[in-house]
Amino acid sequence: NDPDATSKRSSLRSNLEQSIPNTSTKPQYDHKVELAAAYLADACQGNHMEFEPTEASVKLYTKFKSWPLEMTLYIVLAAYLSLVLFEEPAVPGLKLPLYATVIIELLCLMFLLFRLGHEYLFSKKDLFWKDGKHIVLLTIVLLSVIDICVCTGLDEYQKPYIRLTRALRPFVLVNIPEGRQVRRAFRNIRRTLPEIGSVLVLFSLILGIFALMAFKIFGNSSRGWKKLHGQDYFANFGDSYWDLYVLVTTANNPDIMMPAYNNEPWFSLFFIIFLIICLYIFMSIFLAVVYNNYRSNLKNEVHEAIRRKHRLLNTVFDLVRSEVDGKDVVKKDIFNQLLKATLRGRSEQYHKIVWCVLDVDQNGYIDKQEFLNISDLLNIPVLEVLPNIFQTYIPNFYSSK
Repeated sequence: NDPDATSKRSSLRSNLEQSIPNTSTKPQYDHKVELAAAYLADACQGNHMEFEPTEASVKLYTKFKSWPLEMTLYIVLAAYLSLVLFEEPAVPGLKLPLYATVIIELLCLMFLLFRLGHEYLFSKKDLFWKDGKHIVLLTIVLLSVIDICVCTGLDEYQKPYIRLTRALRPFVLVNIPEGRQVRRAFRNIRRTLPEIGSVLVLFSLILGIFALMAFKIFGNSSRGWKKLHGQDYFANFGDSYWDLYVLVTTANNPDIMMPAYNNEPWFSLFFIIFLIICLYIFMSIFLAVVYNNYRSNLKNEVHEAIRRKHRLLNTVFDLVRSEVDGKDVVKKDIFNQLLKATLRGRSEQYHKIVWCVLDVDQNGYIDKQEFLNISDLLNIPVLEVLPNIFQTYIPNFYSSK
């Protein structure tokens, strides 16, 4: 054997092994890059949870928001909320024994507690217990367990029972981190109600005046007037108030008017004036007030979301910035690491495109003003044609003729 040939073959084999990337190990990133990637992902998704900026907490936070756990959460919520179809009183043909629904509910509650405990591990402890969502969720779980124990005992002794905590199940959607859109809608409604309180009071007073007039004009029992189903016609003030309130919705129009109209056609003027004032004028004003207040609160929510995104992007920039010629900029190598840690399924070509778009002046660096556009750029849907599994692992065989 020729020693020179052997040396050349080993040198060629060594160079070939170095040129093939090692796909069995995951890339390791600096803690600052991982932390910046977590903040950048929150800025792109429009949500953020306060967590400790330690290495362990960042990994727990990233795992908490991973798609397998989130998909499992959605499956658990679907099973938890659909239990009402199988519990007594159940949909005909779908009834399950009590022990089956109890086991499913306990498994769902255990997963919710697991998610809550997972969140506690990476959250800031002083803020965790100040968040009302966590207290409400723990209360729902505790009351559900107590309800299960009580109803199981009553069922064992064959006594009737009612699952009272079933009414609390929809509130789980409001008090989990993934229910931020539902909470935003509830929060806007809660902020809108006090602002339209004066309009509601005015509407109730106007309705009360017309109800008193209807009771005095049409409520004479000696006339013997009856409603469509035989009840007394405007028998008392409360009945008059309710009938006119329903008339605003036009649900009993013109039935409520017909007894008076049949005896005296001019009595219809009372109901016509009432509908013009309460339905066509006042309800239009009421709708306009509700819309304007809700839009104002929603606009404040959007502004707060934009400010939160800017704070997150500023934090990301501070974590990955470098100083070049007295300016704070982001270098290309750290930028590529940031994108790889944030978007793990994207190719190098995508990273180059993002860099070229952000680097407007083409000076080889990204300043702060350019960097603040990264979340909007990453949210643009881009379709990539990536190599399949055969091209990745057996390219020669795949490309052979």
